[in-house]
Amino acid sequence: MKKLYKLFIALAIFGLNAGANAQVVGSNCIDYTNLAAAQPQYGTWYLTTSTWHPTSITINNGHIDYGYANWLSRHTVHTVLEYDTITLGGLRTITEGASASVRLGNKGNNSEWEGLTYIFTVDSVYSLLLFKYATVFEAPGHGVDYDPKITLEILSASGHIIGSNCGNIFLSSYQSVLDYGYDPTWHFIPQSANIMVPNGNTASASMRPAQNIYWKDWTTIGVSLRYPIDLRGQTVRVRIRNFDCAPGEHFGYSYFTLDFAKSELEGRVCGDTPVDTLKAPEGFKYCWYKGFNPDGTLVLPPFNCVSTERIFTPPSNDTATYMCQLTQIGTVGNPHCAFHLISRLKEPRSAASFRQIPTNCQNVIQLINDSFGNYGQYEMPETNYWLVTQQNGMVIDTILTSNAAYPPPFIAPNEGATYNLRLVTGVINNQCTDTLNVVMTVPPYNLVLETIHATICQGEVYNLNGFNESETGTYIDTLQNICGFDSIVTLNLVVNQSSETTIYDTVCENYLPYRANGFNVYTTGTHTLTLQNINGCDSIVILELTVNPTSETIIYDTICIGENYTLNGFNVNTTGIYTIILPNIYYCDSTVTLNLTVEECFNWICEASISLANIYSTNNRSIIIENFIGDISIYNVQGQIIASKCSQNGTIEISVPQAGVYLVKIENSFGKVVVNQSN
Repeated sequence: MKKLYKLFIALAIFGLNAGANAQVVGSNCIDYTNLAAAQPQYGTWYLTTSTWHPTSITINNGHIDYGYANWLSRHTVHTVLEYDTITLGGLRTITEGASASVRLGNKGNNSEWEGLTYIFTVDSVYSLLLFKYATVFEAPGHGVDYDPKITLEILSASGHIIGSNCGNIFLSSYQSVLDYGYDPTWHFIPQSANIMVPNGNTASASMRPAQNIYWKDWTTIGVSLRYPIDLRGQTVRVRIRNFDCAPGEHFGYSYFTLDFAKSELEGRVCGDTPVDTLKAPEGFKYCWYKGFNPDGTLVLPPFNCVSTERIFTPPSNDTATYMCQLTQIGTVGNPHCAFHLISRLKEPRSAASFRQIPTNCQNVIQLINDSFGNYGQYEMPETNYWLVTQQNGMVIDTILTSNAAYPPPFIAPNEGATYNLRLVTGVINNQCTDTLNVVMTVPPYNLVLETIHATICQGEVYNLNGFNESETGTYIDTLQNICGFDSIVTLNLVVNQSSETTIYDTVCENYLPYRANGFNVYTTGTHTLTLQNINGCDSIVILELTVNPTSETIIYDTICIGENYTLNGFNVNTTGIYTIILPNIYYCDSTVTLNLTVEECFNWICEASISLANIYSTNNRSIIIENFIGDISIYNVQGQIIASKCSQNGTIEISVPQAGVYLVKIENSFGKVVVNQSN
């Protein structure tokens, strides 16, 4: 097995886009020194110090080039390595590894600006633009918009900035003052220094600059032309411009080169040697982190950086998936323009299975790719090669070959067959591969095995698929399918039982109908309801219901003015009809209605002895009372007053509604007597 480790762009959380010029497709070559083809422009820009707004901007086509040795040149190519005199020899005019550089601007301080625009088609492989530059600025402190600066813009074919300002790089001498001391590529020359300021093609005598000078050593800025907008195959423009300060008193000029690179990481894990150092493309800020959580989910921002260097060495024998976030440098308006490269520290693994799919009475076989790539279960291999062969005597027949991840199906004999299966998977252009060789036995199609799982309720019969069963158990039957082949069918039958529940309940008649548990009944007795239980079978519910009665009593009574009626739970003292509800012996409602009469009573002063009274009945319809003096009141057994009389004659006859037992109350000044009299 051979395995080679390289790392490729896998996703972009933020992104940017860029361009090149006269690029040879399939290479990283770009002729950035062809100034005539780069749409050169120049001009001036001014502002008034009272308003700090530009008052005039001029644009001219063409370039001003008297050769790189002449400091009046504003667009020129340096082909010989020298050291910049204004930086006291500290700055190379050509970066290491390059054969030439372009210079925009000069030591002139007349509000000048110069620009070049390179037009090219983005290559499918070399989609990473590398902008290497060095710049020399006087730093007057006018502000970031008006100090000397250099800009790089990635434009569409129509001239619009691409990628939400990720294609807009802005470097100002104003920012250099802030970065000095933090960024080691910035260097400082004080205004008091004596430097050789060139004049034309000769150097003038030493003099002091008009302001402090900051110069930035060669620095690389990388720009992705693939994320977040894939510009591969599209025509784009790269516009580079250099500006003096707008008020016209301080100069700025820059050197640069352009190149292309692949958007990939470098490193190897193939073979038995440990993982090498991983290297990201130059020109970015870096954050290396593990790409997946322990549960297999993708790690989301903010990232826990294990390294912020361009070069990273994972621990020995580490098989984790590392990602590198590459953040663009010097982006205007969006400091988080970034994309991600993903490492691959795992080998691919080849795995396969098959599924029998009988179709049109043929034994159709579909191969299934169970392989995984460098990210384990998260990724399929990049390449797949399938080979299915069959030994036929001394001859090996090729049944199927395919380079697809999921190959097309093939037809095996209906009686079954044995095949040799080979699957080769690979990643990184097949530099890391894994091979699977297995013997694959395809079962016959003319014997179909089928298992049926069914459920019925007690009392039902399962009569599908040739069966006629009513009890729980396993049953086997042999049928013929539509192709005339035997089909052995196994039935696993479960018979669920019905259920029966009896409920005993009591209700008062004023709460009818009884609606609990699905019933709707009004009478005492046995009631039955059929529902479904949890198995979907009959659930019989029997209700034994008792309906208890309510009761109603009416009382007629009379009291004297000033008395209270306090019988039977009442407490009233005025004429009227009163109702209270009490529980009866069944604890149901008992309604008692009182018809009360309140009348004026007279107090007779009687002298006769009440003990002489004689009470009797002659015809079952009247009561005769003799030998008394006082008030007479007659009540029935319910306590209802029937009649009341007052007499001083000593004898009175009072009619009653019917024969029965009545209470006679005689009251005078000597006391009172109550006598029971039967009629």
